[in-house]
Amino acid sequence: MSKKKGLSAEEKRTRMMELFFETKDVFQLKDLEKIAPKEKGITAMSVKDVLQSLVDDGLVDCERIGTSNYYWAFPSKALHARTRKLEALNSQEIQACESHSQKLLFPWNSCGLESSTPQEPDRSCATRWWQCQSHACRGFPS
Repeated sequence: MSKKKGLSAEEKRTRMMELFFETKDVFQLKDLEKIAPKEKGITAMSVKDVLQSLVDDGLVDCERIGTSNYYWAFPSKALHARTRKLEALNSQEIQACESHSQKLLFPWNSCGLESSTPQEPDRSCATRWWQCQSHACRGFPS
């Protein structure tokens, strides 16, 4: 007596996306309610909810033409979305690194030594910083 376990919401979403990517076609809701149970094992009653969650997350596009709603998702859009997300994360990481490097330069900048950067080592700048450290600037670790 083995009971057939239903699919989780995330499994249904994944299978629905596979259906769109494999067929590379545009569907109406009634078409998806017929195709999804046969090909992907998603119950017809849950197709609308799964589809709406994918539309809300921007993974599936929906357009109303006349009185009908058409749904589609193509692999190229998913690739572009992942590429944009990766670029955004890379730029955030670069900004965080630049911010961190500015914090590391704080003792140099507070002594009026903005012209020297870690990429351009300068002995006179380091000497000026140590002189500043011993005379005018307080509160920096020695």
